[in-house]
Amino acid sequence: MLNRCTPARAVPACAECRRRLSRRVSRAVLRGVEPGFGELWAAAGAEPSTPPVTLASTPLGRGLVASRGLKRGELVVSIPLSVCLLVQDGEAEGGPSEARLARSLLAVVADAESFWHGYQHLLPTMTGAVSLWPASSVDELQWPAAVDAAQGARLHWRGLAARMGSGERALWALSMVHSRSFAVNLPDSGRLRVLAPLCDLVNNEQPSATEAACAGEDDEVMPWRVQDGRFELRAVRDFSAGDEVVMYYGHETSLELLMSYGFIPSPNPVDHVVLYADIEELLDDDRWTPPETPRTRREKAAMLRGADAAAAPLAVRPGGLPAMAHLLGCLRVMHCPASQLSRLEERFDAAVGHAVWHWCEGDAELQRTVDADALAQACARARELLEELPTTLEEDLASMEQELQVNGVQALRYRMEVKKLLLSLANSTRTSRGGV
Repeated sequence: MLNRCTPARAVPACAECRRRLSRRVSRAVLRGVEPGFGELWAAAGAEPSTPPVTLASTPLGRGLVASRGLKRGELVVSIPLSVCLLVQDGEAEGGPSEARLARSLLAVVADAESFWHGYQHLLPTMTGAVSLWPASSVDELQWPAAVDAAQGARLHWRGLAARMGSGERALWALSMVHSRSFAVNLPDSGRLRVLAPLCDLVNNEQPSATEAACAGEDDEVMPWRVQDGRFELRAVRDFSAGDEVVMYYGHETSLELLMSYGFIPSPNPVDHVVLYADIEELLDDDRWTPPETPRTRREKAAMLRGADAAAAPLAVRPGGLPAMAHLLGCLRVMHCPASQLSRLEERFDAAVGHAVWHWCEGDAELQRTVDADALAQACARARELLEELPTTLEEDLASMEQELQVNGVQALRYRMEVKKLLLSLANSTRTSRGGV
């Protein structure tokens, strides 16, 4: 069984001992015997010498489970860089980093003397990443931005695989790189892309918007780093014995997770569905705003373009209207009379994790009217986008009961989440004069 764990051995004292153990592990695989988790831990030269985690089936899939209590910042696993696979990120001779790392992976899993030959039984035979789907399955995502992004990624992966010349094995290796590699920045080496065995078994936990915005501000909560020639994975919070040890992968939307990893978290507190592609599209959509002078339009455009969060998605988010404060704040600017623009200021909003447009003072009744008009536009835009989709949420629910293909189920799940988010906004109080 893939999640079988054998008693941990002490880490061998020298690199040559680890190489001999690694070769024994690889030869066991050739004989059809799957090495235990403890054997792999020792063969990798992992620290601590006694693993603080075991490998087990969890609600998130197969993952690392704490065998004892772990404190925030405590070492979970450390692997020598000599066991890891790493390449310089970006384009270089041999192609992009994803292709170069995929080639390295194919080489080491085929080498019977390599640690990775023995470790490969813990790697999935394939992920459910959208980029591996047939084109027709990708179209079933329905949401135009999602279909375009996924079809582009699909063509990109297949183009790389064709240049690698390894067929389905190349696609497998690319899927491992996209779903299991880490990015690290080193002062002397720049940005690296790393495949770190054992570390790559940790599963994803989606944080709130505020937690995601604050990630990285405190070194102690960074889940991985390179230090003293080793790749380290640390606990991002306290874990009790029996808890699955998880971390934040760094991908925000369900589409990004589905494209790289092949899963959709439920719920995903930081998912979003974009109503306007950017500030320029929002400025162009003046169907719901009263006629304005060119000077007022320029002033509003300058405010929105120059905002601290100008590049943040203008999107519907889980968590109700408070979580959509950025979208509604920008619409507040759009509907604000010229005489009241000075009453708007940017302030940090914990519900969205960045600064948004808020009222600072002024005519409370007028501000409620502006807020109601802003909400009315958001509701109308959400309904408009829903009407453009080929099926309704009710029709998708009926289809889910009949769908047998994994890709089809995932596509249905994705587009249903999109529609639920849009409906959560479209069904908001449309005539309310309360604050947004």
